Amino acid sequence: MRRRWPLHSPPRNDEALSSWVHRLAALYDMEVEELVRHDLAPPGTSLVRTRGDLDWDPPTSVLLALSERTGVALGDVRRMTIAGQVPWLLDTLGPELEYGEAFDTYVHQDSLVLTAKERRHRPVFGWRAWLPASGPLRRACRRCMATAPAFTVVSQLPLTLSCPEHGCTLTPTIGAAGTFLGWGPADTTASAPSEAVLAMDRRTHQGLRMGTVTLPRRPVHVGVWFRLLRTLIDELSTPYSKLRIRSRRTMD
Repeated sequence: MRRRWPLHSPPRNDEALSSWVHRLAALYDMEVEELVRHDLAPPGTSLVRTRGDLDWDPPTSVLLALSERTGVALGDVRRMTIAGQVPWLLDTLGPELEYGEAFDTYVHQDSLVLTAKERRHRPVFGWRAWLPASGPLRRACRRCMATAPAFTVVSQLPLTLSCPEHGCTLTPTIGAAGTFLGWGPADTTASAPSEAVLAMDRRTHQGLRMGTVTLPRRPVHVGVWFRLLRTLIDELSTPYSKLRIRSRRTMD
């Protein structure tokens, strides 16, 4: 059993693991890599070198050490990572068993606007739901960073556009692993999130925290919600010329 750290600030709501570990390391005037190497990773463990390593799927031994050092339950520590969102956010972290199977299984379980015959069945090799090809995004709420700097898991994924607390548009940031150095180039074309966007983002945050999303007619499991969102995106991006008359009217 590892000794509890004398200083260990608790994680904030929905905080990403890299952000929390950065704040813990700062308490001891250490870099994240130093803290992991000298006090979290047992000998022989693959070192965590980047923010992506911490937020993606860090070794269980590192998560267990963090739990013992801080008193935060192991399950709560793991939920601060992308791996901790499996199987609700995405089906698996591993490679798909068949070519293009992951996309078809995740996106085409349901139909919202189109009929099954109108859906485009196309193989997408190596596809993983909600994970940007270039790695996690780097976004934050300006008001949150001014008062209690912390990056959330959900803001690093293309799931939401706004902060659930302040209703502000999430802004790209510049920084290293778990750090905040400044704001990226401003998007002059971006507008304030609409009420519809805010409502959708609030539902997504509710699902991540509570496990269910409250819809007008009934609540749904958060895993269903994520898949319905991705299905809707796919259907709305279908070429207009491929739609039947009834679906065109629905789209209009």
